Amino acid sequence: MFANLSSRWSMSCPNIHREAEIKAQPMTFLPQTRPHIAWWPHTTDKRVASYRLRCLQVMNGLQERGYKTSLWNPDRELPDVLVLSKRFDSKSIRTIVEIADENNLPWVLDFCDNYFDVDINDTFWLDRKRSLVNAAENATSVVNSSRALSEVTHRNCSLKSSINVIADAVEPMVPMGLRSMFSSPSLILQASLYAARMKSSFPDRRRRLVWFGNAASPHASGGMSDITALKSTLEKVHQKKPIQLTIISNDLPLFKKLFSGWHVPVSYLPWSIHTFSWLLRQHGTCLIPANLNEFTLCKTNNRLLTAIEHDVLPVYDPIPSYLEFESFMPAGVNMRNINKAITCDKPDDLISQAKEFAKRKYGLQSILNQWESLFNGIFS
Repeated sequence: MFANLSSRWSMSCPNIHREAEIKAQPMTFLPQTRPHIAWWPHTTDKRVASYRLRCLQVMNGLQERGYKTSLWNPDRELPDVLVLSKRFDSKSIRTIVEIADENNLPWVLDFCDNYFDVDINDTFWLDRKRSLVNAAENATSVVNSSRALSEVTHRNCSLKSSINVIADAVEPMVPMGLRSMFSSPSLILQASLYAARMKSSFPDRRRRLVWFGNAASPHASGGMSDITALKSTLEKVHQKKPIQLTIISNDLPLFKKLFSGWHVPVSYLPWSIHTFSWLLRQHGTCLIPANLNEFTLCKTNNRLLTAIEHDVLPVYDPIPSYLEFESFMPAGVNMRNINKAITCDKPDDLISQAKEFAKRKYGLQSILNQWESLFNGIFS
């Protein structure tokens, strides 16, 4: 089903005629007339990437440009435009549709995952799909995080307007400073001791491999289990060129279940906003395998961008949003590309080139321009 994936997506994605991929154009509002923009996210947990990347980071960035932005709940004053960030439960949609109709309030639905292709025997996810379709068809405007996802949304919804594609902005590194030391001293100590031992055993940074991410998704296969498909490959690599693999995730029992009996040194560290950036930078090669399915094909490139931003060379599978980085690193998590990464003569040069490309296209200022263009279109 997924054969020739790279060529298929590179040929089909540019021809999405109904999709409006927002260009980075400056906003035309005068300072004194800039609207109040509020976000109503599905969570405010900073451990959740979609909240940090598609809500908090955008809100803070627009504030620095002089906009009034805020989080919203139904008890607060109405903004000029409301963005529902990955919030599409039926109760919330009934609330916003009623408020919008009564007050002529424009609202935007922003979501970044494929909730359309779900198990038809799972009533919970079928209900979620129906709620998402209802939300998308009632929203003033719909924003998707990838071109592939916008194509799926078009197939499943009858929309009022074209979909706006706005990707995730590069997430900057979070330094492990004094605040982190006071907030999570045990995690800081654990990370520091682990890094010291790892550097002693594997002084060549390129051979310190890392995988990071949620352990599992509630409605799609993938996550930590994606690494298990690489067991034989990594063991063969390790026989000739010793490597170390670190898993940074959020499910220690699952890690113990999946990685017992490996003939490669594998360690687990809990994901924490206080230690993640520092830990990631202690490694030289990041594995980003993907179980290719309808869910992963629609994912954004934020994990690849995160690796590059932290100066770690990514070895990634060819989902559509990653393919534009093939000129820097070939796609495919396989023995050839893993060996190429851990023996690369000038990894810093490759990362520097990829980072410059990522900054131009996915830097926060570029992404903010796209959100501003969206709001400009709503009020024009």
